[in-house]
Amino acid sequence: MLPDSKQIVQMVDELATALSLTEEQKTKVSEMHFAHFEEAKDQMEKSKTSRNNDRHAMDALRKEFEEQVKAVLNDEQKKQFETFIKNHGPEHGPKRDDKRN
Repeated sequence: MLPDSKQIVQMVDELATALSLTEEQKTKVSEMHFAHFEEAKDQMEKSKTSRNNDRHAMDALRKEFEEQVKAVLNDEQKKQFETFIKNHGPEHGPKRDDKRN
């Protein structure tokens, strides 16, 4: 499940605090987050028939997004970002309600 707008804003705020982003960086990263999750939504809709292809496409999309974010960071922020994504990766994102019990 993809995050909603409120969750995206929270993610950006958390990242901005962790990396001490400037307002300009925060604005750019926020725009990137919203664009990334819109692309992810489109990719999920295209790939509904093949879970395996969906996973590969989503991984590629995530890596591309991370590179875009790094492009607006300074060297110290890039190191902090690497640590941040290790601690806040996809497995730490919004949880689905699992009703398969």
